Amino acid sequence: MEQELDKLNARTSALEQANKTFTITHNTTKELRGHRNKVISIAWSNKGKLASGSSDHTAKVWNISNTSRTTREVEFQGHTGVVNQVQFDPTNGNTLATASVDKSVRLWDVRVSGANKCLHKIPTVGENINLAWRPDGVHLVVGNKEDTISIIDVRTHKILKSVKYKHLVNELKWDKTGQLLVMTTGNGNIEVFDYDVERITANSSQTWQRVRPIPAHTRDVFCIDFDPLGRYFAVGSEDSIVSLWSLPEFIPVRSISSFEEPIKNVSFSFDGQYLAYASKEMIDIALVESCESVHKIKSNENENSQVYSLAWSATDLLLAYTKEDRIQIFGYPSDK
Repeated sequence: MEQELDKLNARTSALEQANKTFTITHNTTKELRGHRNKVISIAWSNKGKLASGSSDHTAKVWNISNTSRTTREVEFQGHTGVVNQVQFDPTNGNTLATASVDKSVRLWDVRVSGANKCLHKIPTVGENINLAWRPDGVHLVVGNKEDTISIIDVRTHKILKSVKYKHLVNELKWDKTGQLLVMTTGNGNIEVFDYDVERITANSSQTWQRVRPIPAHTRDVFCIDFDPLGRYFAVGSEDSIVSLWSLPEFIPVRSISSFEEPIKNVSFSFDGQYLAYASKEMIDIALVESCESVHKIKSNENENSQVYSLAWSATDLLLAYTKEDRIQIFGYPSDK
């Protein structure tokens, strides 16, 4: 009885603190404008920078402060198609990778001011739609519209392996250790692969080994994110449900079904305390440990608008999300 009471008190305290944070003290939203068309992807570095990729064929990097408006933006030009994914090197935050439908992945040094400062252009086998860094910053995984997955060695700027799948591949991500490569699919499964770097690097006939499929949802699983503390991962589905899974067991822990629209974006806060997820019309912030909603943000302005990307800052409780050709950042100190 005493333990249950302690849990209830802790839960009540967490809810009260979250309500105070997102409703009273840090409830201001700032807007970033600069792209000439829809912003498709956003990602934070571990140094307080925010990158964006757009259907205007450019990527941008914004310097973000947790207390005031952004001070500077840098545009990176060179892609000849939509930039569908942007991701920073997780080991230093100085290198940005961009994946485009122009059949290339590009690497940029974000410390260099000005446009067209591409470090490397890596040709790929198709029109790219997703991209992820391995935690050690050595390998990139990129997927294209034909569901072919390729591994790029960042040191040599070459593709090590490519595998074409028969099922739809929606998103790819490594776990915190880099030992597991996880894929969300169009058949409702989460596919888990053992990623042995030595085997993949040394033997051209070997690829990542499938550990098991996990039946997760009844319809497409669109998105995935890993808790930075290594306890959970969350996925969002076309069935309008967000499910939370334990690590390393891969056991379902809780689910959220507060929306009627498909869930295409999920993101954990840097401290692992909050999970943000988005439907077409709404963004919800929930406590991870209870999956209780603590704040909602109305995201759409018209029937054609949608959130293409959603991401918590890697260092602060700032939540960035796309809104047509703009980026909104929620969580600044109240202006009042």
